[in-house]
Amino acid sequence: MGTGGLQKLDDETAEVVKMAIDPTRQGNGLGGRVMAALLDEARRLGFRRAYIETNAALVPANGLYLKYGFTPTGQAESRHGYARADIFYELRLTPENN
Repeated sequence: MGTGGLQKLDDETAEVVKMAIDPTRQGNGLGGRVMAALLDEARRLGFRRAYIETNAALVPANGLYLKYGFTPTGQAESRHGYARADIFYELRLTPENN
């Protein structure tokens, strides 16, 4: 159905990783539920920022990230050297933006 995880980048930042929704299940809110659960967990763990690396071709995913308040970081390349990553987002985690 859907999956996602968190990876610690630094003491304040959790990276949303391996988020994916089965294509036959997309469009019914499952991605939003996975994202909300990941952000809630990041807050619970004490992170103050969430970070995502993605690709512009993943239009539904990018729409979801923007819907949840992520903004482009403006960085030019992946922190991890991923050649396919060409968009980088961050979100300041507050109790109000879940």
